[in-house]
Amino acid sequence: MKRSLRVQARPTEEELQESLQRAVEIYRPGFDESAVCDPVLNIGVLRQRLYGKNINVRDVINVPGNMARNINPLKKGSNL
Repeated sequence: MKRSLRVQARPTEEELQESLQRAVEIYRPGFDESAVCDPVLNIGVLRQRLYGKNINVRDVINVPGNMARNINPLKKGSNL
């Protein structure tokens, strides 16, 4: 990923943030208590290594991602 960032200047911080917001399901607690993956920690490490910045995953990824997924029941084509 670092090589891609150096060569292509991608993903930008905004592109990575938008992609992670679209994949907001990965931050939900799993049913398997033995899972060793911590997506919040992983995203924090990734952002620090790529851009040298810390991130509050809840505020920057989870909340906006969940808000974008909310379905307006009055919207045409909604199943609700």
